[in-house]
Amino acid sequence: NAAYKFTDACYVFLSRNANEGTSVFVTLSLKDPKGSFRDLAGRFSNELVDQQLRVHLEDRFGAVRTLMVAQAFPEGNL
Repeated sequence: NAAYKFTDACYVFLSRNANEGTSVFVTLSLKDPKGSFRDLAGRFSNELVDQQLRVHLEDRFGAVRTLMVAQAFPEGNL
């Protein structure tokens, strides 16, 4: 998700080294040569943190959210 959000501002290349386990290497290349790479890298890093938090919260509280939605919309047969 994080990489997809930045495809408007840069080209995103993802690669994996088979010897590194689950590590993913990200290469960002600005589409606009006048853009700030430092700003882009900072925003991308923040987005990675945000997405990781979303995954963690979904793992921890996803069932609660599902129950709340089911209670709010009982006709949906969730």
